[in-house]
Amino acid sequence: HLVDIWNVIEALRENALNNLDPNIELSVARLEAVLSTIFYQLNKRMPTTHQIQVEQSISLLLNFLLAAFDP
Repeated sequence: HLVDIWNVIEALRENALNNLDPNIELSVARLEAVLSTIFYQLNKRMPTTHQIQVEQSISLLLNFLLAAFDP
């Protein structure tokens, strides 16, 4: 597993989401910003031979989350 809880916490802090009410809804743009932070930070830690396709990863996870949680 390449993304751990500490990376998620740091991404939430960088996007100023650590102090928000847990019941608040995130906009799609805000969710995309958090995912971007997670995947770009992941790529910085990975050797160049193991880099991921950041834009594709963001798009896939964003679409999955939207489909899973869309009422």
